[in-house]
Amino acid sequence: GISAARMIEDTDCDYIMVGRGALGRPWVFSQINAYLKQGIILPEPPVSERMRVMVKHIQRICEYKGERTGIREARKHAAWYIKGVKGAAAYRQQVGMLESVEQLEKLAFEIVRENM
Repeated sequence: GISAARMIEDTDCDYIMVGRGALGRPWVFSQINAYLKQGIILPEPPVSERMRVMVKHIQRICEYKGERTGIREARKHAAWYIKGVKGAAAYRQQVGMLESVEQLEKLAFEIVRENM
């Protein structure tokens, strides 16, 4: 998003490599494209949208790998998605103990409610 725009403006580079900046932020590609195509800087989505995308992402992981394996793998993704939200440190502890998509959905709802 903003750091990509700054990189382009400061260096006049032709390409940007997106690495860890995309972890927990899949919308960063839309932000970069909006800047490259229209010159606009899209803001970060609200916490409610971040949590909606996180739940959908993790549901798909669990559909593909099964809930037991998928939810364990998804813990790291959930930690990236909650980076920067109010109470993130406490939520990361809960993320580390997730055992089901249902628990994830409840946690996402709580995060949205606490960050309104």
